[in-house]
Amino acid sequence: MITVCGEMVAREALPVEVERIPRAGKRWVGVPHRHLAEAIVKAVVARGLEILGEKWALEAKGQKMVGGITVGVPGLDPIEGMQYDIAVRHANDLSTSMRVSTGAHVMVCNNGVQTGEFVLNRKHTSGFDLDYEISLAVDKAIKNLSNVAGVVNTLKEIHLTQRDEDHVFMEIGRTDVLPWSGVGKAYDLYKNPEHDEFKPYTRKGWGVYQAVNHVVKVRSPSTQLSSLGKLTDILVPAA
Repeated sequence: MITVCGEMVAREALPVEVERIPRAGKRWVGVPHRHLAEAIVKAVVARGLEILGEKWALEAKGQKMVGGITVGVPGLDPIEGMQYDIAVRHANDLSTSMRVSTGAHVMVCNNGVQTGEFVLNRKHTSGFDLDYEISLAVDKAIKNLSNVAGVVNTLKEIHLTQRDEDHVFMEIGRTDVLPWSGVGKAYDLYKNPEHDEFKPYTRKGWGVYQAVNHVVKVRSPSTQLSSLGKLTDILVPAA
């Protein structure tokens, strides 16, 4: 399920009014938090995605909202230990633009942290069409999630020889996917997975990914995203 930081509220309890702050310019247009959340849900349902869960949170006296939904995408195989998320960070106090991101598990907080692939980054200006912008963002999100699934399926098919394993873990340290102190931990988890569902992927690219993912979780969200991106670049060319 998507990770959301803040004071949790139900979608139905999100505010539908916008308090305009004095320094807002003439072209600035506020967007009610509930209208934004409902636009995302509407676009997702219209495209045949199943909503598996949702979370919403408010801060700054209701001026800021973070949240999102976990979705099931028709035609995409389930991924063990991962879920598809669409997340949003939004503010009506001029502190940030409207940002929507997607990925196979996304973290979003009102302190500015938001992981995933951005599919919308839009300022509040006149002429802003909420339904249109969100529709475009959800279309991009579905495409990105399909790409994620494709990469995972590729990783599951990559067979690694002992020589391949040595090269991959050397590159993990050399390119700072993990600090050298974490490479050994990841290698041990790769050889001896803690979870039964990952044991079939020993000597597979997906097994390496899961081992590294387990170790990198102690780092910042932005570093996690960067590290796993670098790891994918190392593994996929081996296919």
